Amino acid sequence: MDGRGRLYNIGTLCGLIGIVALLFTLAVRLVMGRFELYFFISAGVTLALIGFYVATHLGRVISALRSRQAVYGTNVFVASLLAVGAAAIINVIVVEAFDKELDMTAEKLFTLTDQTKEVLKMVKEPIKVLAFFSTDETNPRFVRMRKEAQDLLSRYERECKYLKVEWIDPFIDREMADKYNVEYNGTVVFEKGDRRETVTETDEQKFTNAILKLIKGEVKKIYFLRGHDEKAIDDYDEHKGYSDARQALEEQNYEAKDLYLASTGEVPSDCAVLVIAGPQKPLLDVEIEAIKRYLKRGGRLLVMIDPPSDRCPNLVKLLDEWGIKVGDDLVIDRNPFASYLDPRVPIVSDYEFHTVTKRLGPTPFPFACSVTPKDNPPENISVVSLAKTTPGEGVSWGETSREEIKYDPNEDTKPPVSLAVALEENPPRRKAGEEGKKREGEEKKPEKQLVRMVVIGDSDFATNQFFKRTGGGDLFLNAINWLTMEEDLIKIRAQEPENRELRPLSAGEARAVQLVSIFAIPFLVFAAGVIVWWKRR
Repeated sequence: MDGRGRLYNIGTLCGLIGIVALLFTLAVRLVMGRFELYFFISAGVTLALIGFYVATHLGRVISALRSRQAVYGTNVFVASLLAVGAAAIINVIVVEAFDKELDMTAEKLFTLTDQTKEVLKMVKEPIKVLAFFSTDETNPRFVRMRKEAQDLLSRYERECKYLKVEWIDPFIDREMADKYNVEYNGTVVFEKGDRRETVTETDEQKFTNAILKLIKGEVKKIYFLRGHDEKAIDDYDEHKGYSDARQALEEQNYEAKDLYLASTGEVPSDCAVLVIAGPQKPLLDVEIEAIKRYLKRGGRLLVMIDPPSDRCPNLVKLLDEWGIKVGDDLVIDRNPFASYLDPRVPIVSDYEFHTVTKRLGPTPFPFACSVTPKDNPPENISVVSLAKTTPGEGVSWGETSREEIKYDPNEDTKPPVSLAVALEENPPRRKAGEEGKKREGEEKKPEKQLVRMVVIGDSDFATNQFFKRTGGGDLFLNAINWLTMEEDLIKIRAQEPENRELRPLSAGEARAVQLVSIFAIPFLVFAAGVIVWWKRR
C-alpha cells in the first residue's frame, strides 16, 4: 500500500473518531453547564480530526455534495427550516395579537384564581409594581425565583391593564432598593399614589391582598369582645386560639382589636363588626345594653355561641328578641359521611343558598348547639338558616338530655337541625304617596345603616385547628365580608393541587438520562447506519 492509500485509510479512521469526539464535546458542554477549558480542547481535537478526514477524502466529499441524494437532502433541510420559521412567525403573531395562555392542568395551576380576577376588576387607577430580583445568571436559586415571579406577574399584567411591572436588581440599583426599604432579594412593592404594600415572597394570595389593601383604602375595624373567656385573637393555641383568624382579617385589610365592653361601656363608633366568639360566662347587663344601643344605630354582629347556651342567658334572650332561637341542646349527626369521627361533631357540606355560604368546603362544628330562625321575627327583619344537619328522624337531632344521647322526638330538636343563621334588617316600607315627597329647602337625611347578624352555634370551627384545613376559615371570612357589606371580597379558596410530581431524580440519575437520551440512542442509530453502509460498499 502506497503513502496515499495509507493517508486515505488514516483519514477514514480520523473521520470516525471525529464523530465520536463531536458527541463527546457536546456531552462535556451539557454536563459542565458552561464553556470550560475541557470543552475548547475537545472541540479543537474534533475539528482537527474532521478536517483531516475532509482533506484526505476531498474528492469523495465534493462528489457527495453534488450527488442527487445531497441535493435532495439539502432541499429537505431548507424546507424544514422554512416550515420551522413559518411556525415561529405565526406563533409570534398569535402571541402578540392575543397574548393568552392555555392552562391544561387539572387544577388550573397556571391560571389566576377567581378571587384574584374579581379583585383586579376593582382596580380603576394605575398601580406600579416594583419587582426587586437579582439578574445573576450564575445563581440557580436567583434564576428560579425571578422566573417564578415573571410568570406570575405576567398573568397579573395580562388580566389588568392598570398594572405595570418594573424589574430592578437590588444588588445593582442600591438607590432604588434603599428608597423602597428593600432588604431581601425577591421583594415586590405595590405602589398606588403615596401608598405602598410590600410582599417578600412570590405568592398569588399575598400579591392579591396587597392590591386589595391599596384599592380599599379604608381599614375597617373588627372588635372581638373580651372578658368572658372568649376565643382570643392573640392566642396561638391549636385548639382554642384565633390567631389564624386575625391574620386572615389583616390580609383582607381589616384591623382586629380586643374590646372590653365592661370597661368602655360603649361599642366604639368605628366598629364595623362586633364579634362574640364563644363566651363561657354571662355578659353583664351593662354590656347587653351597650350591644342593644350598637344595634339600634345599625350595628353588625357575629355571634358564635357554644353549648350549653344557658350559661349566657342574657345574650340568648337578646338574640331571641331579634327573631333568633338558640337551643339549649347538643347537635348530633349519626350520618357517617357527615360527622368528624364523632356524631357530636357534625360536618356540613351542603349549605343553604346565601352569600355567606358561597362555595364553602366541608366544615366541622364540634359540640354545637342549634340556632334556628323563629317563625315570627320582628317587623322588617328577615332571618334565614345557613347550615343544617342531615335530614331524617333519628339520623340527626338536637339532644336536650345531658345524661345520655338518645333521640326523643317529644323533647329533642327535630332534624334537620339548623346550625347557623343570617339576619338582615330591611328598609321600612313607605306609605303610598310618601315616596319622593320632600318639603322645599329640606335636605335629604342620610339613610340609617341597617342591622346585619350572623349567629353560629359553635365557635370551634374557626380555631387554628380548623381555620385553614376546612371550610371554617372561609365561613368566618365570608361572614365578616357580608356583615361589612364587602361581598366582593367573599373568599374563593383556590383548590389544593393534587400531588402529581414524580420522585426527584438524583444527580447521577439525571445525568444518566441525559447521556442515554441525547447521546447513546442517537449514537446507536448512527453506528447502525455506518455498519449498513460498510456492508454495502
